Amino acid sequence: MTAKTHGYITKEIELEQIYQFILKFFDPEAKVNRYENRFGESNEMAVYFTYKGEERRLFPMVYKSRKFSKNGEKNRLVFLDLDYWGHSVEIMRSILSYFSGWLDENDCDKEEAY
Repeated sequence: MTAKTHGYITKEIELEQIYQFILKFFDPEAKVNRYENRFGESNEMAVYFTYKGEERRLFPMVYKSRKFSKNGEKNRLVFLDLDYWGHSVEIMRSILSYFSGWLDENDCDKEEAY
């Protein structure tokens, strides 16, 4: 299993906002592939960009989860998935400091998201 850096955004944002953030702050030439579910909803994308010389791919997706839920109900969550190497933690911290959310630096360690 490959180690990943994960981000979790619990506030209501659209995936397009993440892509626009990357264009503005990381790479003005970033590319995106958008994916639709069987209901025609765009709930997943892949963003390809360069950060400090690193060729990166970020997978943001929207789903419902109890993770970080205060009432135990499934709530909308934007999940961010990035391979854990190079500047992955710095990239994710930048995104999460802008949108606010939770960070799991390495999903293979025993540390919880903060």
